[in-house]
Amino acid sequence: MADLGVEPVKGTMYLATGGDFVWNYRYEENGQSKEFPAGAALDLLIGSDLYPFTISGDTASIKIESEDADDIEDRTGFRLRLSEPTSPESTETILVYGSVKRIEPR
Repeated sequence: MADLGVEPVKGTMYLATGGDFVWNYRYEENGQSKEFPAGAALDLLIGSDLYPFTISGDTASIKIESEDADDIEDRTGFRLRLSEPTSPESTETILVYGSVKRIEPR
C-alpha cells in the first residue's frame, strides 16, 4: 500500500521551570528560505491552549511567558500548525507534533 499525505515531524518541546519559552521557525520550500504566504498563520497548540506566532518575512517567532509556560504539564501533547489562505477556505498543515518534556533546574 502506498503512503498518502505528508508525515509531520515528531519532536519534543522542552520547558524549563521558571523560564520563558522562546522559539523561532523559518519558512522554507525546497530547502530555501521563503517569505510566509500573505495571510498565513502559525500556531502552537499545547493541550487545549493555542499560542500564535508573530510572522515577519520568512521567520515566525513565539514567546510564552514563564507564568503561562510553568502551568504546562509534562507529557502534554503539542502541535505546530501552519494555516495558509486558499480560496475559499484555508489549508491547515501539522508541521510538528509531540509532547512536552519538563526540565527542572537543579
